[in-house]
Amino acid sequence: MSKDEYSSYDFSFIVTYGIMTENSSLSEKEKEEDRELINWLYKIQLLQFFKLDNKKNEHEDILNKNIKDLRNILKKEAFFNNLIAKIKNENKELKEEIIFSLLFSFDLFYLFHKFLLLNLNEKFRNENNSEKIIKIVEEIKIIIKKISEMDSIKLINYQFNN
Repeated sequence: MSKDEYSSYDFSFIVTYGIMTENSSLSEKEKEEDRELINWLYKIQLLQFFKLDNKKNEHEDILNKNIKDLRNILKKEAFFNNLIAKIKNENKELKEEIIFSLLFSFDLFYLFHKFLLLNLNEKFRNENNSEKIIKIVEEIKIIIKKISEMDSIKLINYQFNN
């Protein structure tokens, strides 16, 4: 895979909004106050991943195109096809396009980015990461399973709101 194919994506930063969501020592009021900040941080980091300027407002169409383009690039990668196969094995009713869109949702983007980072970034790609990758894949499968168990209306709303 050529580096040029990945030039529109930033695999070099660490996604931090996921870390903030794991702070269980906060009160419910503090969590609610942080939710808005965490959502904002997620959106900024998603744009950062696609090297988009957060000051412009034409993101939705560009973001959707970039997600589709990345999917087409990743389809050539064995590690990605293995991830999709493992997810589909437990969620046979979900189409690959839906799975890929879900990987960029609030609940999954931080895990998917880490998965890509460990597989594509030369600094992190090594045999010692195989256990980390397995753990990430398991977490992704669990979250997607929970999402897929939502009734149809909730699932449609989830896809449009995340």
